[in-house]
Amino acid sequence: MANQLRPIVNQRLYFARLHCDWIAQEQKRQQLPKRVIEQSLGESVVMHLMLAYRAYLSELAEAYSHPQQAYTSAVELMASLADKAVESGEVSELACLERDGEGKNWLNSLFTLYQQSTDDPQRLPSVTTKAVNTIAVAVGHQQNELNLDTCVHLYDCLSAVVENQRLCLEEW
Repeated sequence: MANQLRPIVNQRLYFARLHCDWIAQEQKRQQLPKRVIEQSLGESVVMHLMLAYRAYLSELAEAYSHPQQAYTSAVELMASLADKAVESGEVSELACLERDGEGKNWLNSLFTLYQQSTDDPQRLPSVTTKAVNTIAVAVGHQQNELNLDTCVHLYDCLSAVVENQRLCLEEW
């Protein structure tokens, strides 16, 4: 089944993977503090994963011949599909993950990290110049740990769900 949104989802996942690799490379170089690298690049991983997730929801809507629009959650898409008397196992699976555990599964963690990175201006790093070529960076505290392992885990989980669900959709 041809889906116009598949390349967008794939591109966002690719960008997230590139940023995970970049975090690992920068940590090996050790030119900046590990925490600064993880937060700055980690937030971009989270953003790309969230955009991939939202594009994937639109891909699912298109697969079910549902009007294309920007969906922010599977719960929202599920309700929209229900209005047209359409059920989707893929969307139901994602909606269960969204509702389950309040931060205890990978999708809740992605939502929480995305919200934290976009909602809390107090968390942004403060940068002060101490000398001409020296910069001191103070990184704020974050509830959920945003590190390389977390970024790679979120990427792996979302990629696996997308791949598995696409296989199921192609079967019918």
